[in-house]
Amino acid sequence: MTFFCTLLFMFMVFWRPQEWLVPQLYGWPLLDVVVGVAVLAFLVEVREKRIRIPKGPVPWLLLGLVIASAMSHVPHTYFVGMIDAIADTWKICFFTFLFFSVLDRPKRLRAVARVFVVMTCVMAVHALLQKYRGYGFVGQRPMWVMRPSLEEPIIRTLFFGIFEDPNDLAQILVTAIPLCFVITKKPGPWSVLLSILAASLLVAGFLTTHSRGGMVAMAAVIGVGVLLMLPRRWFLPLLVVGALAALVMLPMLG
Repeated sequence: MTFFCTLLFMFMVFWRPQEWLVPQLYGWPLLDVVVGVAVLAFLVEVREKRIRIPKGPVPWLLLGLVIASAMSHVPHTYFVGMIDAIADTWKICFFTFLFFSVLDRPKRLRAVARVFVVMTCVMAVHALLQKYRGYGFVGQRPMWVMRPSLEEPIIRTLFFGIFEDPNDLAQILVTAIPLCFVITKKPGPWSVLLSILAASLLVAGFLTTHSRGGMVAMAAVIGVGVLLMLPRRWFLPLLVVGALAALVMLPMLG
């Protein structure tokens, strides 16, 4: 039950269905209800020993992040900001802890990857509709912006909710590309074909955003992929070279 609730929470945060898919639910505290049910289910499953609280540094690091975000406002005595920071950071850290606790087996990791890929593929289709049809789901239109370097307006696609910005949409599409290659359990020609098709759709959707930050993310994804395929002894030298190259590229990216 906890795992299902965390998947449902992830789906609702990503897509914000109450804002466009089911507008009749707009204003309802759906996320709070899902989190509440997830917490109750988590406590029950911990008591029944179906879920084990993870050991190691992760829980302490998350707690440290909450404390650090609050303490960052103490030097300038902004106590309202401190309270707000605790509330905002706590939500993120608690969900991370919950997710970290329930993802205790490969089957669940693959399920999360599948949900992630399916959601982002739908987002990519929405972006392509905006690009070639002029509007996406429920009539949402893209942004028209003028790039001085191109001397002509360009279309920048976007989604709903927290991805109602071309840069945010680009980042999430790029992040999902590596997950396309782990959604199938057994490797084979059909699995490879499905992974390539899903990754190609995400790349096509990403290109419609015209996001420079997304380009940096794509370079990072490709770089990490190359590093993982090379011998381990090459990791540190190539990491240093990549970091230096990134420092050189930063001024050109603005």
